[in-house]
Formats: sequence, C-alpha cells, structure tokens
Amino acid sequence: MANTYFNIADDKTLLHASVRDNSELQNVATQVEADILQHYRDRLRYYNKDGVPIWFWNFGFPELRLPTDIKLRGYAPDPANAEPGLKNALKKTIADVISHCLRYYDNDEGVTYERRGYRQTRYKKIPTKNDWPKNWDWRLAIYDSREKVYAV
Repeated sequence: MANTYFNIADDKTLLHASVRDNSELQNVATQVEADILQHYRDRLRYYNKDGVPIWFWNFGFPELRLPTDIKLRGYAPDPANAEPGLKNALKKTIADVISHCLRYYDNDEGVTYERRGYRQTRYKKIPTKNDWPKNWDWRLAIYDSREKVYAV
C-alpha cells in the first residue's frame, strides 16, 4: 500500500514505547490498517429495493455483489484528501491496535502447537480482529456511515 493512513516514520510516537522498535512492526501495521478499512466496507445486501433476493440476479457472479465502498465519512483512498478529523482518528485507532497486538504477540496464548506423531511444531498466531481490545473502534464511531442493521 503506497498510500497509508499510518506512516511508521511519522506516527511512531503514537505507539506504546515497548513496541516502537519491534521487528514485526511493519507487517502488523499493514495488516491492522487493512483489517480496519475492511471492517468499514459497506455491508452486503441480500435483497434489492423491490424485495427480490440479490443472489437471484447475480447467481454465479458473486463478485458483482461484494461491497467495495469504505463507509467512513470523509474517507478518501489518498490520505492527503481525507478529512483531517478522520485521518487523526484512524491514525490513533491503528496505533492503539498495533500496540495491543505487538505487546501480546509473544504471549503463550498466541501460540499454537501442531502435533504429528513424535514431532511437535509451534506456530505464532497472527493477531486477528477477534484478538483486538474491546471497543477498539470508539474513535471511528462518529464517522461510520454504514447502513444500520435493524431486526424485528
């Protein structure tokens, strides 16, 4: 990603002091930013405005109904064109999630073991959105422009 909202060289002070020199910082930063933006993509609609299921018309072409727009008010693919408040909120949110992931990256809960016969292999678990702190998105809630989902 050439244009990223979180630039490690410029925004390193937003990170927790213990993770600023971590060897996995670039990898985790790229993954976290992509996951946050993916979280705010438009929700998939199952029915069109006439009440006909979308799969009825797009059967066999699932790429036609995948959401592509990021629903954050003031978002632009190029951070230079984004709203300053959103840009600041995204930077701080990304920094918080990166700090959380890297501080607990070497935790034994994040390690999986695979056993095959006498051999045992140990893998580090890649942090996913389920491992992030609760309410990680509180700064971005005011910019969320996705259609609200209601149920009766």
